[in-house]
This record gives sequence, structure tokens and C-alpha cells, in this order.
Amino acid sequence: MNLNGERSQEIIEVRPPQLAVGLRWQPIIGDETIALLNSLTLSQHEKDRLRDESLSILGHCIPPAAADAHEAGLIVGNIQSGKTLSFTTVSALARDNGYRIIIVITGTVKILSNQSIKRLTNQLRLSTRSDFAWKLYRNPRNSQAQAQEMTETLRDWESPTPGGLQPQTILITLLKHAGRLRNASALLERLNLHSVPVLVIDDEADQAGLNTAVNQGSQSATYRDLCRLRASLPHHTYLGYTATPQAPLLINIMDMLSARFAKVLTPGADYTGGITFFEHQPPLIRTIPDNQIPSDTNPIHEPTESFIEALRVFFIGVSAGLLGLAQREGPQNRSMLVHPSMLTAQHASFFNWVQTLKTSWRRLLDNTEQADQPDKDSLIADFRNAYTDLAATEPGLPSFDAILRVLPQAISRTVVHEINRRPANQFPGIEDIDEFWKSNYSFILVGGQSLERGFTVEGLTVTYMPRGIGVGHADTVQQRARFYGYNRRHLGYCRVFLENDARDAYQVYIDHEDRLRRSLANHINSGRPLNEWRRAFFLDNSLKPTRDNVLDIDYTRGPDPDVAHDAMPPIYSPEDLDENRSIVNAFFTRCQFVPNEGDPRRTVAQKHWVARNVPLTDAFANLLVPFRIMDPLDSWKYLQIRLQIQRYLEAHPNAVCSIYRMKPEFTDFKRTLGSDGKIEPYQGANASTGYPGDSKIYDQGILTIQIYQFSQVKQRDTEAIIATNVHEIAVVLPSEIAVGMVVQDQGGGH
Repeated sequence: MNLNGERSQEIIEVRPPQLAVGLRWQPIIGDETIALLNSLTLSQHEKDRLRDESLSILGHCIPPAAADAHEAGLIVGNIQSGKTLSFTTVSALARDNGYRIIIVITGTVKILSNQSIKRLTNQLRLSTRSDFAWKLYRNPRNSQAQAQEMTETLRDWESPTPGGLQPQTILITLLKHAGRLRNASALLERLNLHSVPVLVIDDEADQAGLNTAVNQGSQSATYRDLCRLRASLPHHTYLGYTATPQAPLLINIMDMLSARFAKVLTPGADYTGGITFFEHQPPLIRTIPDNQIPSDTNPIHEPTESFIEALRVFFIGVSAGLLGLAQREGPQNRSMLVHPSMLTAQHASFFNWVQTLKTSWRRLLDNTEQADQPDKDSLIADFRNAYTDLAATEPGLPSFDAILRVLPQAISRTVVHEINRRPANQFPGIEDIDEFWKSNYSFILVGGQSLERGFTVEGLTVTYMPRGIGVGHADTVQQRARFYGYNRRHLGYCRVFLENDARDAYQVYIDHEDRLRRSLANHINSGRPLNEWRRAFFLDNSLKPTRDNVLDIDYTRGPDPDVAHDAMPPIYSPEDLDENRSIVNAFFTRCQFVPNEGDPRRTVAQKHWVARNVPLTDAFANLLVPFRIMDPLDSWKYLQIRLQIQRYLEAHPNAVCSIYRMKPEFTDFKRTLGSDGKIEPYQGANASTGYPGDSKIYDQGILTIQIYQFSQVKQRDTEAIIATNVHEIAVVLPSEIAVGMVVQDQGGGH
């Protein structure tokens, strides 16, 4: 009723719920997802995180009720952090929301592919449930019979089924192999998949599937068939999962596998990665001496002291584990990984050394002959030293006497395997990797690439890796870090023996990984598509981001230290020139300039003013960031410089810099555009006046900013005046600030 007693009409506006930033739509949580989460032995906090991240991932995908379209996303996890559980939960959520086909592309090696498939099907409870909600096809053939079967399955989604039966979701698992992908594509091309929502999940998306022939203007086989698979699906989203996203981020944004959105996953509370090992627990890391690293110039013909030390520490840990088995304490396995090189000949050498040492130690520990007692005592003393070492990081270690009683059994019961590309060393006769781990308690695995990507070493405590970083591909080096994972419960038993360069590479990778993930997360939170993310991240110059054969757009490194990096001012824009004048003049008012030191013979054009101890935060925020730049290449160069300074200021907020006002008393400072259309600001060296040249005017070890002011800028050919009173800046970074960077210009935001 209104004030006059009349009945008023109430208008109720129904608005859809507000979507989170970047989401296309809001998925619902249904029975499939609830049942999966309830079956997991995780804390409620971890279940909530897994649920929320899965909702976010699916919410970025093509909505199931939308028109035919395709999309690609990049999901970034951590090494050994449980990415399979993430995409399994996303798959369950996809079923709840009407996706009719889920395609999971697993690894390139059969036994590792089987490992992923078993985890996926176990988590979806396919072998224990009776509702047949999922219809599994493993590496399906291109046959009319299977095409007809899938068509019938999809038809149930079109109309309600009697008796409350739920339609079945087709689950296709594929080995990442050109032939398997080709068969699946041909099969799917037989189906009418218009308006059929499909989710494609590519595990280890940075491996094998990328186009390794892009620089030849061609397509590699697996990439070609992966693209064909996607082309057979009118309505789908492709989700690439990886822990090393450098290659997927640097491929051409026009590539079919280039992602439009990304999601950074959060590992669980028990996860131990680079920060844990190299910053929080540095005693766990050991450096292998250079003279114990096998190479062509330093052949190793017998086990080195560091390798023997690693074995002793491992066997002490195995003994402690055996003592705790009756109480079901600790992990179900204890393992040691020996990763000497990619050469199988070295694998064989280390394998034989382990077997020989095992036999010798067991024989000596069991020996009761008086003549051998000194050798036995010496061996026990060596193991006592290893025990003392381990006790420093593992407070729950049983007594040494208790360890010594089971040490012979710990040594003899440990199984040694050589795992590499030789057919005889590829887990012969084993189809299920879980059966391998259940066959024994302790293992020593010797191998190379076969033990890198995607291979989970259960209960890994000791790693011995006497190999360098090779060509230094950051993603490859990181994938070797099998010692990362959910190791919190047995972290004190862990030791990682590394070659010196490899240790340094892992150390610097920590900062690279952290900043890359934060940069991605911040961009994701902005709601902008991934193709607008600036391809600029810190990476030590000892490492390359990825292999060159998957990139058709070059990236640059830098900026170099102790080099004057100038930036082209916007000479064709009076408004921008006015803005730069205002920025520079306002900044000058806060600086106290004095004449700089130099040879008294200098001319007026070689004398400058300098202001030292200027707060770098002030110069960064009020000069370098707002100063306007014309040339796109300079813009990217100054993006690097600004990122370098920003990174440095995070750790050194009170840092200072030097500001040089170049040639302030030279009022007739004119410049002509060079043949490249740019201004060359620098005056060269002059021996007769003792002048080193403009580019050498900076303070050693201090960030230096040079500011030039040209009275005129002229056209090269016509001598026509283009602009007057033009400011240009140049920055010289000291080596402390100019750390390694990778920058690739794909048109992303600055």
C-alpha cells in the first residue's frame, strides 16, 4: 500500500548469480563430485580447495549448453603434486554438469600411462560401483561397432531414461602416441558430435604433443594427430596439465594448443618442493665433488665416496623403516633413485656397483671370523657416521643398536632395478606399476630419462644425481626433481646428492617458478585472457626456458648489466612529449644535483650534473613507470628493466640510485633520426678531452638513470624539425639487479 492507501505494484528483479572474475559460467556440484570428495582421505580444508579449484577450472571451459565452440586452458601444478586428482575431480564435475565425453591423454610410456589410468579409474570408483555411470574405452579402435556403441550411449542424454537411470559418460583414455590419437580421431569423426560437450585432458601437456617441426613450417606426427583429434570435436575444451609450463606459454598464441586461460593449482599441506629442500631444509642437499662426477675427461671406474655415503644413509633409513613396519609407521615403501646420466652404459656401471656393495656389506656384517673383525668394525663405524648424519634431521630415528640388528636384512632385501630405454629394463612383465611397488619394501632404481617425467618413485628418500644440467632446459631440469612430492612424513630421512651446477640450477629455479606462478595467478585474477599475459619472466642465464624446436617466435634474454639502455621518446605525439616534460621536471625538483667529476678538459657538451642517493622507489614510481616511450621494442626492453627493478625493490626497499642530468648547460643539443628511425642519444669517447663517452657515464654498482634533453629532433633526409624540447632516458643496471630474464613479444600487456 502507498501513502494514499492505494495498492502498489511491487516489481521483483531476478538477477543471475554474480560470476567470479574470468568465469564463463557457474558449474553445479552434483552427486558424482560429492561422492568422489567423500571417498578421499584428505582433510576438509584440502577437499574444499580441490572442489573450489575444480569449479574454477570447469567454469572457464565452454559451457555444456553453449553453441559449438572450442577452447584451450593451461593448468599448472607442481612436480609430483597430484595433478591426476585435480583432473579426475574436474572430470567428475564435468559429468555432473552434462559433459558427455571425457578424453584423457596420458603419458608416452605404456606403464606410466597405465599408472595414470589406474589412479583415474580408482578415484572414480569404476571397479567398485554398480551404477555404470561411466563407459570406459582404453585406446579405442576405429571400428563401426564402437562408433555405433558410442552413438547409442550418447542418445540416452537426449531424453529421460526409464526407472531413473542416469545417462552414461564416455571416458576415453589414450596413450600420447600418434597412432593411438589417429585411431581415436577417425572413430570420433564417425559420430555426430555437434552440440555434444566434450572435455579433453592432456596430462604432461608440455611433452610430446607440442609441434617439434614448427621451425620447418611443418607439423610433427603427434602434434598433427592431436590437432586432428581436437578438430573432430565441435564442442570441446582442451585442458593441458603440466608442472613445467614454459613451452606451452611460449608457443605462438595462434597455435591450436595455445591456452586462452590458465589456472595455478595449490599443492597440499604435506607437499615438499624446491623451497622446502633448498631454503627451509638445506642440510638435506649435498654437493657431489667435481672429481666424483663421471665424464669423458673424468672416467669413474669404481664407486665414489659420495655415492657410498648416499647408499649408507639410504640403508640406515630402510632399517628404520623395517623396524616401524609392525606399527605401520611411515610410508609403504623406501626408495633410492640413482640418475647418473642419459647413457645406459653408466646406468649399468652404477647398477653393478650397487649389487657388488650390497653383497660385500651383507657378507661382512654377517661375518664372525676374527681375521675380518677390523674390516667389519670399520664398516660399522661408517654406518654409525651415516646414522649420526641422519639423526641430525630425523629425531624419531631408532637407536643405532636397533638399526644394526636389522641392517643386514635391510641391505639384502633391497631390490635393485636398472630402468631405461633398453627393452629388458622397461619393467618386463609388469603391466600395473602398483604391483611393482607392492612386491617389496625397499628399492634402488638406476636410470635416466625413463625415471624423469611422470614417474612417481614411492617413498623416495635418497637421490643421487651426478649429472650436470646439459643444455640447460629449465623444464627438463625441473622434471628430474623426482625428490619433490608429498614427503613431509619422512622428510628427515631425505638426502639429495647433486652436481654443483645442478644444485645451483635448482636453487635459482625456485625464484623463477614462484614469480612465474604469481604472475600467472595475478593475470588470472584480473579476468583477462591468457593471450594478453606478458611473456616476461625471470630465469637465470644458465638455463633456457625450453627446447627451441617447439618455438617459432624468438625470445630475448637480458637486459645486460653495465650497459646504457636508452628508450625512444614519443617524438610524433605533442601530448606525450608534454607529459614527459612534466614528469621529468617534477622529478628534478626532488633531486639535488651537483657537477659530476671528470677531466677538466671536457667541453660543455661533456659535463653533466649528478644527484646521488636518490630513493630508487621514488625514481621507479615517478620517473621510470610513467615515462612514455614510442618504440615497441624499447617498450619491451623497458618492461624487462622495470620488472628487474621491481624484483630488486621487493628485497631492498631502501635501495638508492644515481640520476645524471646529461649536458644540462649545452643548450644547443640537437639530434637527427638515424636510418632506423630512432634517436642516437650518446656522444662518443674523445681522447683529447679525456671523455669516456656518454654510455660510460654511470656509478659502478649503483642503478644509474641518465636523462637527456634535446633542443631539436630533425628528420634525417629533409632536416625538417619534428619536435623540440624532447626528453630521453637511459638506464644502467648493475649486475646485482640485472638477473636473467626471458621476454617474448606476442602482443601481451605491458
